[in-house]
Amino acid sequence: MNGWKRFISRLTPDGVFTVSRWYHPEHLDEAGRVLSLAMATLMEMENRSRRNIYILQQTGSFSTLIVGRAPLSMRDLSILDETVRWLHYKTIAAPNRESADPVLKRILHGRKRR
Repeated sequence: MNGWKRFISRLTPDGVFTVSRWYHPEHLDEAGRVLSLAMATLMEMENRSRRNIYILQQTGSFSTLIVGRAPLSMRDLSILDETVRWLHYKTIAAPNRESADPVLKRILHGRKRR
């Protein structure tokens, strides 16, 4: 997790870091792992807000996690939502909507690192 903390701490105040991993709704190993690392890092940095995270499913079996050093703004979310629609991707989780997946939802609403 030290690498994640380094990545996020070196972002500009409104910067974002992205990671793409394999994704399948029935096998969340990789997508769940990167989301867990992002959330644990944000908690350690005392930024416990899931408002910093946006996850999308690309065509096929890939997901991309976008994590901001600061919470994503309404403008950021609008641009992301519009881009997802334009590219025919799917939003998996975003600050302005709940994840339909119960595992990802639990990770996003976690209150402490384990």
